[in-house]
Amino acid sequence: MNEDDDDDDQDSELIDDGNDDDEDYDEMEDGDLSSFPGAVTLSDLDSDDDDEIESDVESMSDEQMLAIDSQLSQIFQQRREAINTLEDSSKMTGNQRKLDVQNAREMILFFKNRLIDLLEKYNTVYPNKYFNIFIVLNLLDVMKLTTDKQLSEKIHRILKSKFFKNSNNVLLKGIKRSEIEKSSEQTDDGDDGIKQEPKKENSVNKDNDEELDSDYWLSILKNVQLKASSSPFNSHSLACNQSSIFISKLIFNNYKDEDSLIIDKIIDIYSSSLKDWSKTSSNKIQPSLYFDLINWLNSRRK
Repeated sequence: MNEDDDDDDQDSELIDDGNDDDEDYDEMEDGDLSSFPGAVTLSDLDSDDDDEIESDVESMSDEQMLAIDSQLSQIFQQRREAINTLEDSSKMTGNQRKLDVQNAREMILFFKNRLIDLLEKYNTVYPNKYFNIFIVLNLLDVMKLTTDKQLSEKIHRILKSKFFKNSNNVLLKGIKRSEIEKSSEQTDDGDDGIKQEPKKENSVNKDNDEELDSDYWLSILKNVQLKASSSPFNSHSLACNQSSIFISKLIFNNYKDEDSLIIDKIIDIYSSSLKDWSKTSSNKIQPSLYFDLINWLNSRRK
């Protein structure tokens, strides 16, 4: 059995119906979100032919990137307005309050869908950027927390068809710790969705200009397997499994020439995870996580 066969088998599995108790989302119709102005759907993106996608990658200008930034600002504002609507609805009674709450939830779901579409577009334009790894981590969290089954399926589909296809190309070397921390400060939102004040310069460690080594990315691999150990449903567990082998390949391809023990370090992480899985009945990791590693290692031996 090879890795491709595993992926095909995994693709056929369905998401658990653990969120059936959320009646508000179950009552929503597929067409509810299409009425919002400026909605972006996967079908819109899929309609572009290969030539158009290549043109996007080659010709994305600063103005176009600013336009994307403007779109992001707009949908964050829409999210803030949806939250305010939920808060204001507590002052209402009867059918009006119920209708406003439903509209606000539809707006939040619309916001999530549109933001995921933009992240997919980012991966199309910049498939080799290290930031894709952090997008994967955040999509796994959204996939775990969402109560909307269709949104979860959409995230899993995008991860498989876009992000996991670039495992040989993402560049991890040459990234400085200060660069990642700066990105984190710019995108760090509070619980209410309001951007927090950046940290003062004197609080930043001067050693943060050092280049990240393989240990940093190995810690992210551990983090993904920790997420897998508490997966609430089947498709999230599969996504964590696929993310693990995706990141393992990235680490190996980036550091194999300078670290002869890099494959040993990757196997050690899987081994530690396997020991915990064998001893803890509540561990939600699926055995396919380890089969994926064996299949990949076997393909390297040929």
